[in-house]
Amino acid sequence: MNSTERPRLSVRSPGDLVAAVPYLLGFHPADSVVVVAVRGRRVVFAARGDLPEAGADPAPAARHLAEVVARQDADAATVVGYGPAARVTGTVDAVGDALDSAGLIVLDALRVTDGRWWSYLCAEPACCPADGTPYDPVANQVSAAAVFAGQVALPDRAALAAQVAALDGPVR
Repeated sequence: MNSTERPRLSVRSPGDLVAAVPYLLGFHPADSVVVVAVRGRRVVFAARGDLPEAGADPAPAARHLAEVVARQDADAATVVGYGPAARVTGTVDAVGDALDSAGLIVLDALRVTDGRWWSYLCAEPACCPADGTPYDPVANQVSAAAVFAGQVALPDRAALAAQVAALDGPVR
């Protein structure tokens, strides 16, 4: 790997993908919907949007997100919603439908909250229990590989925004 190449993270399961998302975005998402788009077996794009307010129609934002992802020459994607089921499920469904309408294969649709992830597309209790699958993003091999490669996942979006915010006051 030379200095211009991004490190390759080997994602082999939904838990690995959940651990990789913060390193793809640069921060740990919350109250968000994330689309990780792939071409073949390689991630080509990751995008994040805020979950809509309660009662708002998620379809317009979902269509916009799907259009952006489709322009990246991806052929498939996984949708990951971060937050409680009441806020996430409708949005993940809307994004999945919009991706499907845009001609992309939806590989999985996940929800992540409180140290657990659920798959909306898996009905096998052996691999997708009803109470979710616990995960520890710090202990995951994908997180360890990302950190070893020098990638950073800030605690939240505000921390990322603060890093790129214009200086003001006496520092400026």
